[in-house]
Amino acid sequence: MADSLCTSKIRILDFDASVLAQAALLEKYAKPPYSAQIISFKDIAPSCRYIATKKTLSLVKKRLENSSRNAITLYGSGDFHHISSALIPEESVSVIMFDHHPDCYNFSPCMSCGSWVSNVSKMKNVEKIVLLGPSSEDLSTCGLAMSYLKGVEKEKIEIFPYNKTPSRLYFHYLKDTSCFKVKRDILGSTLYWDNLKGKNTNFIKEILTRIPSKNVYISIDKDCLTSEFALTNWEEGGVSLEWLLAALTIIKQEKNIIGMDITGEYSPIELKNPLKIFLSSLDHPKQPAKDVSAGKISAVNEATNLKILDLFLK
Repeated sequence: MADSLCTSKIRILDFDASVLAQAALLEKYAKPPYSAQIISFKDIAPSCRYIATKKTLSLVKKRLENSSRNAITLYGSGDFHHISSALIPEESVSVIMFDHHPDCYNFSPCMSCGSWVSNVSKMKNVEKIVLLGPSSEDLSTCGLAMSYLKGVEKEKIEIFPYNKTPSRLYFHYLKDTSCFKVKRDILGSTLYWDNLKGKNTNFIKEILTRIPSKNVYISIDKDCLTSEFALTNWEEGGVSLEWLLAALTIIKQEKNIIGMDITGEYSPIELKNPLKIFLSSLDHPKQPAKDVSAGKISAVNEATNLKILDLFLK
């Protein structure tokens, strides 16, 4: 069996200084017994943000070679969520992700924060991916049309939105899966999602019974949470921190967690590539965390990070 999540190690990948701005977190976890390892990526952050080439991701992996893979990793804004693909262990594993977005777009050959899940689902060592909480427009008609539906059809990817109205797919005829029921007609399929809203966390136990591997990797994007608990570069989700912590507790009890990351901080968007700038302007909400000071944003995100870390680190 692969090593379980280390309860005395934490690493910070510094892409945007957002985690390093959280003084209480550093005060608690940057000294023994935790002694957070801080690895700078600021020199390549613009190349990593939003979209990264295979060459750029290989640089990230190279820089991580001597760091602990079973530590809890924090690395800043959800604009970098595709960095998770470089953190997943090589052993047989399933991935459990909490996110407001499914990140299942079918973009190749580059990896983006909106496509990394579809790429990871094709890795031979990854047995299943379960997405908990996505409710964004990425699950609507246009978003699904650009998504990796083959992974969903084969149930290698299971998606459980927090609260999503039925989704319409034209000229694509799906069958019922564990996460939605389908009504088909001549024009396509309507998906009726099995939403998390209104369910208690015992539902997580049901989902875990369908994960074949004992080993799991957890990725948390705090944009799945309401704005009371997270202020990010993206729109807010509907999940409460209490529900997230309860779900994590169940996973901790039922599975062998061999790695974990936390993203969803807020940081100013710094891009140099004109194409990235254009795509980012289309995809990002226009005024995230409007009228909220930088100090308040950092304090809200830090408080949530500490709650999650306290659940795992001893």
